[in-house]
Amino acid sequence: MECGEGTAVLDVQSKTFTLENATIEQTSQTPGAVVLRIDNGELKILLKGANKIVSTDQRPIYGMNADITIQGTDSTDTLTVESSYEGIQFDVSNLTIDGCTVNVNVNGGKYSVGIVVNRGWNGNTEYGGALSIRNHATVIVTAPLFALHGMYGVSIHDSNITATANGREANAIYSQLGKVEITKSDLTAITISEESYPAVYAKAGFDLAASNVTISSNGALPLYSL
Repeated sequence: MECGEGTAVLDVQSKTFTLENATIEQTSQTPGAVVLRIDNGELKILLKGANKIVSTDQRPIYGMNADITIQGTDSTDTLTVESSYEGIQFDVSNLTIDGCTVNVNVNGGKYSVGIVVNRGWNGNTEYGGALSIRNHATVIVTAPLFALHGMYGVSIHDSNITATANGREANAIYSQLGKVEITKSDLTAITISEESYPAVYAKAGFDLAASNVTISSNGALPLYSL
């Protein structure tokens, strides 16, 4: 895998994929393909230094039936995702962002997403859909439809989040089935369009503790829960 001047190393035994000052760019010419794909099982993406994944008409990171952790040695370890198609998406999976900085900028069509974790069926068992951000992580996401979506819940603890949805009929933070929980964190969630939906939608409720929160929607109520 071409990584610019950096490295990308997979340790199968420890289930760790280490990116160290790596730049990974789209190489396939097939629209809708995946630059980095992770399926079936557990994997830690360990960040060292400044790392970047860039794509035009492909998914930068996609996976299915997986438990994924994106982790740094500290918050100065970064992953930047730039795309004109999608951002980071996992289906029938869970995603944890732990103690690092993740920047996702998606300049795509109406249905393009930033960071999305979906729930689904793994054999006869319904699984996944949890997005967790913790341990002094910084996450900055801009996308047309959803900036952050954890279908079965979004949990933010001791972190700094800026989520911006700039398209029509969009939510900055969306949990179709679960809660949005914010603890000891700084959160800014904004929808820009006058045709947008609430900046934060959480079907099962919104829990807030010891946090600084700014929620703004130009098109609807800032916060909505059933």
